[in-house]
Parts: sequence; structure tokens; C-alpha cells
Amino acid sequence: MSRHLLLDRPDRHVVLGFDHPLQSFFGQVFRGPSTGRPGNAIAGWPTRSGLGGRRPAVSSAQKANDLSELGEWAKAQIPDEFATEPQAAYYLGLLIGLLSHECDSGEDAPEAPLPDCLRGARA
Repeated sequence: MSRHLLLDRPDRHVVLGFDHPLQSFFGQVFRGPSTGRPGNAIAGWPTRSGLGGRRPAVSSAQKANDLSELGEWAKAQIPDEFATEPQAAYYLGLLIGLLSHECDSGEDAPEAPLPDCLRGARA
């Protein structure tokens, strides 16, 4: 199961991923920064926990639809003051591309470096 960090703020962090055995994409929101104590997801996509409840993405159309919905959900998790930053939009697109590649290849993709605008407190 892959997990890619989308947002790492003092109050919460958001991950996107692909579950290879279930052949499904997911998103999860956790309290606190990613370096904090691990806990249960407080929100997610496609379910509140972010896991299960979604049929496998077995066709190109299903994969495209799932990635589109996940992308919209993920965009809504980025605070407004950062959402308009070009790096934030580029990075989200990069993660969606990585997840698509993972679905096609069956292997986890390497982590991409998180842009400053999606990490830490706003300066």
C-alpha cells in the first residue's frame, strides 16, 4: 500500500495512496503533523476512514473517475491560502500521476518532495 504526503501542517496531515491488494485509491486526514504520534484517520475518501468501501478500479474509465474524485477531495483538503499557489496545484497533479502509475505498474512509486507551501506553518 502506497502513502504519499499531500499536506503536512501543525494541525493535520493528509495522505493519498493506492491499496494494491484492493486495487483502490484512498485519501486520509490525520490530526497533527506527520512526525507526530500515529493515530486514526479523522476524515477520508472514499469513506470516513479513507479505506474500504470502494470497488476495485479495474477499467481505465473507473481509474480515471476515481482519480478525478480523489483529486477533487484532495484539493478541498488544502487550505485556501495555499490552494492558489502554483506549486500546490502542480504537486497534487504529480501525486495523482504517481497513483495512476502505481495502479498500472503494481508497484509503489518513490516519494516526491513536499513543496514548502504544503509543509509547516505559514511564514
